[in-house]
Amino acid sequence: MEAAWSRMKNSASGSSRSEFGFYIYKKQPSGEYYVGEIVEGPATTGCEGTNASISLGRVISNIDVCAFFHCHTTLQYCPKTSSRRTGPSQSDINFANNNKLPGILYDYSSSMIQGGHDKNDSYKEYTFGPTQRPDMPY
Repeated sequence: MEAAWSRMKNSASGSSRSEFGFYIYKKQPSGEYYVGEIVEGPATTGCEGTNASISLGRVISNIDVCAFFHCHTTLQYCPKTSSRRTGPSQSDINFANNNKLPGILYDYSSSMIQGGHDKNDSYKEYTFGPTQRPDMPY
């Protein structure tokens, strides 16, 4: 999760920003966790009225997939007139509920960020959707 957050911050610029994320797996029956490759969402240009997004693609094991993670983007390179609420979006919540997978998100700690904020501002983990995959034996 830290690697994805770092990649999000390092890839952000005055011309674009991208979300990063991956699926989380739990081997059955050993209980060992592992993660899929970090995926980069499409480059989002513009600020006000735009939303970054990500498609994590196909899971590598339908049996083992147990959650997904992604991070939202900084607005450091956007004008001060731009802002967004932090935390899971309705699309994030819908994806979690429709796929019956817990979602984990890194986003900034304050409830709202504005353009020009420091991309190194404090951040936190948000969880949403089901608390566990309903058919996982754990």
